[in-house]
Amino acid sequence: MSTPSDNEDKTSDTPLTLQEFLVVSELLLVIVRSKHEVLMVDPLAAPDSLDAELGKHRTDMIAACLALLQCGWQDGSLINGLLDIVDSTCYDPNDEITNAAIRLLVALHHMLIQHDRTRLGILSDNLILGELARRPESSRTFGECFVFLLNREGEPYPANVYNIAIKFMCVELLWSILQSPPLSNYFYDNDRNVLVDILLQNIADLADDTDQVRALCLNTLGALICYTEYRQRPHKLSQVRRLLRELLNTGRVSSDFHLLARKVLGDCTEALAEASRHDAPSRA
Repeated sequence: MSTPSDNEDKTSDTPLTLQEFLVVSELLLVIVRSKHEVLMVDPLAAPDSLDAELGKHRTDMIAACLALLQCGWQDGSLINGLLDIVDSTCYDPNDEITNAAIRLLVALHHMLIQHDRTRLGILSDNLILGELARRPESSRTFGECFVFLLNREGEPYPANVYNIAIKFMCVELLWSILQSPPLSNYFYDNDRNVLVDILLQNIADLADDTDQVRALCLNTLGALICYTEYRQRPHKLSQVRRLLRELLNTGRVSSDFHLLARKVLGDCTEALAEASRHDAPSRA
């Protein structure tokens, strides 16, 4: 009979096979699809306001995720295996495997931070952020594919609740990356510009019943403006300013979202002023 330590040694040295990846991916998809709305956690709502049934399902989902990570991959091997899959398949005309690996990483990140939201974005406590920071050059392939997937998910913004959940989790990972100082400039300039376009579109175009996604997009736009090189190399600065002003004056959003828009604008005031100084010469 093998001992736990024997199993740990075996699994920690074994690369993630495509078959193992597909099994784990399918398991997570079953968990996610069994209760779509459990993923739509309103960032403006208190945790104790969640429906009891949804709260229990989310707890079960988190437990399943943590069990996966503890099956010999708590050293980051699972995350590295998924990043390797993205790196090796990113230029394949059939990007089904690439996108599945990205979605799985996004779902894992979501469940990890739901386990302890108080430590959201802390690099040492997040396997995914830690691995992205540890292998910056090779993991940038993931960044490029991630931006492409996020952009495609929003053309047009899907009504399907599962796709909305995927979009929410993608933006959630993006927010975590931007909040982590070692990763704040993780994305290439062109990709960062695409992210600005995506966030602007989603903040402006989302339906009234998706305020939680819109709020997350707004927070993420604020993080991108404040913590990246956007202030030195701004993109669509006039549209950003106009959108933030419109959010303060529109009656189409909730009072909580209105307060969030005011806070984000206040947080970004200094960065936007610096961006204006860099933007003026480029237009001269």
